[in-house]
This record gives sequence, C-alpha cells and structure tokens, in this order.
Amino acid sequence: MSIELFELKGSRAGKFLFYADSKRYEDLVDVFELYRSKTGIFIDKYRDTKLSSGLSVLIECVQEVMASSSSSSSSSKVREEFLAVLVTADAEGKNVIFLGE
Repeated sequence: MSIELFELKGSRAGKFLFYADSKRYEDLVDVFELYRSKTGIFIDKYRDTKLSSGLSVLIECVQEVMASSSSSSSSSKVREEFLAVLVTADAEGKNVIFLGE
C-alpha cells in the first residue's frame, strides 16, 4: 500500500508531488496522527483526502514531529522531503489531494 500527493486541480489530481510506499508511509504516520488530533482530518493510505486549506497545520505537524523525534536518518529524510513539498505547495497557494492505494 502507498500514498501519493498531487496538486488538486478542480476536483481531480493534477501535478504529482510526492510518493510514499509502505516504508516511507510508516515514517510519516506520526505526522498524520498529530494532524488528525489537531484537525480531525485523517490522512491514510486507504482513502483519498483533499486539502483545500490546512496545509500550514500539516507543515507545523511535520516540524513538531521532526523536532521531537530521534528517529533514523532515513525517517528524517522522508520527513524533510515531505516538508519541502508541503512548504512549496503552501507558498504557491496550491490545494492538494492525497490518494491512497
């Protein structure tokens, strides 16, 4: 199972932004759980989730998990890559969609 992140164009997936296979997804679970606790929105690899707002909260969640985590460098790299994609999308005013597979 995996999750993909795309720009949201209308109600469809647009430009591809990020891919997480099962291993990379596990590196992001803490981020998604923190985001759910703050917003009530659950991002997982079993459903599609559209975000037309709330990227700044997701960015904060990634930063919080990175700051409090002492996990492996591979987990850190996945989170850093994910954070960079989110920051760029937010700066460009993009909406996003997570597609679970």
